[in-house]
Amino acid sequence: MQAVGLEERVVEFARLLRENGIRCTVAESIDAALAASLVGTEDLERLKQALRAALAKDPGRHRLFDYLFDVYWRGAWTAIQVPGRRVAVKVEVEAGSPVERFLSIYSPVDASWGEPGVDLPSPSQARALYRSLVLLRRRLGLEEGRRRVPRRRGMIDFRRSMRRSLRTFGETVRLARSSRKRSKTDILVLLDVSNSMKDYWPWILGILNSLRRLPPGSYEAFLFSTRLVRATPLVEAAGGAEDLRRFVSRVEGLWGSGTRISQSVEELLENYGPTLHRGAAALVFSDGWDLGDLRQLEAALAELRRRVGFLVWVTPESPRRDAGGEPSTMRVIRRQAHLTIDLETLLNTRKLLRLLPRLTG
Repeated sequence: MQAVGLEERVVEFARLLRENGIRCTVAESIDAALAASLVGTEDLERLKQALRAALAKDPGRHRLFDYLFDVYWRGAWTAIQVPGRRVAVKVEVEAGSPVERFLSIYSPVDASWGEPGVDLPSPSQARALYRSLVLLRRRLGLEEGRRRVPRRRGMIDFRRSMRRSLRTFGETVRLARSSRKRSKTDILVLLDVSNSMKDYWPWILGILNSLRRLPPGSYEAFLFSTRLVRATPLVEAAGGAEDLRRFVSRVEGLWGSGTRISQSVEELLENYGPTLHRGAAALVFSDGWDLGDLRQLEAALAELRRRVGFLVWVTPESPRRDAGGEPSTMRVIRRQAHLTIDLETLLNTRKLLRLLPRLTG
């Protein structure tokens, strides 16, 4: 790599850091370019340490710096790929052919079809997505908060009992009871980016962009097709919608591949167990097309349902079951998911509100 090209990349990387909240001056950028010219790009770990020393003086920003470095210098797919070698095959077939339809549903190899070079949803659609996510967090109160609310049944509340006794001149006529209010919910989002979902990639980017507005630590995001990728670091590192689209577009061998729902869920259960708990609501956005073993899928979804507090499955459209428009996997999904809705229902907060159970106190 030529020195001029390396200097330009360092300047562009410094601009990316500033856009995401890491302050670095022109002098620090010059020091970083000099350090990069001395270290080179053969050993990216040494380059990361050199650039971190020059551009990220605040230790509290080192984690964000590492995410941005991996996204920019290594490529997002290298930074967050699962262990093991994988084969990515570029497939060119005639549009609308049976082969294309088969590979869009399932493929024994990672049939990569491209990157999500699509537009984000409109501002009104983005607001609807965000309102729906907020509604899910508020309505599905799965974790106990610090506040206590009066209950007919529950633990004896001595403080309220003493206050109530003042009305009867110190005589405790009836004991007050209360319990902790359920008011907190973590959102776990699994988004299908296979080729059969290609028409809905803008909505997937919109969901990821809406997660950025939620409090940090209250969500986890995953992308899946023939494998599973944790996208939370990309969402946290993005400074805006365009950054997010650029980051997720670099996840190679994932967008437009086949679909392996059961294997992806099993990978989630095995490798990301701490993100699964009874205080989390899992939201899966997928059309359910998968030609894998139905028993394996049902077992994986049953375990996912057992570990989380609530499982919502969102389909792109409402299929006509009487016309054979629903895949056989959807029957398994409907048995295991607490709630199965389409995208239109997700965007309609009034309709969604009627369907969601009220678990909060």
